[in-house]
Amino acid sequence: MSRISYIIRCIAGMDYANLFRTVGRVHKKSGKGRIALAVDIVRCGLKYGAGYTDYELNAWYDLNAEQRKTYITRGINNSIIEKCNDPASYHLFNNKDEFNEIFDDCLDRRWIKISDPSPEEFNRFEKFLDGLKYIIIKPLDECCGRGVEKLCVDDFSSAQELFDRILHSRTGEILIEECIVQNPEMSRIYPCSVNTLRIVTLLDDCGDPHIIYAVMRMGNNGSVVDNLNAGGITAPIDVEKGLISGVGFEKK
Repeated sequence: MSRISYIIRCIAGMDYANLFRTVGRVHKKSGKGRIALAVDIVRCGLKYGAGYTDYELNAWYDLNAEQRKTYITRGINNSIIEKCNDPASYHLFNNKDEFNEIFDDCLDRRWIKISDPSPEEFNRFEKFLDGLKYIIIKPLDECCGRGVEKLCVDDFSSAQELFDRILHSRTGEILIEECIVQNPEMSRIYPCSVNTLRIVTLLDDCGDPHIIYAVMRMGNNGSVVDNLNAGGITAPIDVEKGLISGVGFEKK
């Protein structure tokens, strides 16, 4: 049922404009007809749980049925996530503000959430700024690094000007955080973002964690985020040696 639900959600929430742009790009790469490609993309979604992004990134237009079966598509990945995790706890990690509230003692950085231009919110914001040179702005209704900004407090004539700049053309709640200062060796790799490790773990029946894989994530091309979907680069890590073990790649 989870796979069917996933397909239904994808159909309902699909960005059809992006789908047709994908068909156009794949048409140029493969030389195959647009209609045939569109039909094949839909068929792969129904049969393998592959989205149009899977289709393009993994060059499925050049793969036969047996080769396509060897891929963990977005749909298969989601079914694994549902089997290995409690859906009732997803919100604790999907919602940035909830995460910060729960793990506040571990964050080692200041943060606030603002939602409107009221005097009360500004007073909270002004107190938060005390002693900070840089801040990170994160829209709560976005993901994958979209809408994240790094602002220098000294670039603004006053706290009010900075406050107005943050709220300008934004709707909904906004998370504002003190910037993390990363290890100099990590900055040597890429200095504009906080570069991170993504470590995927699985608990066994005894509750002991096991590392399935780990990757190094780093920003790219001036971006202040390391997200792959925002143009970042990722590289595999040899978990036993603690070393990057392969070439880095971006999503394209």
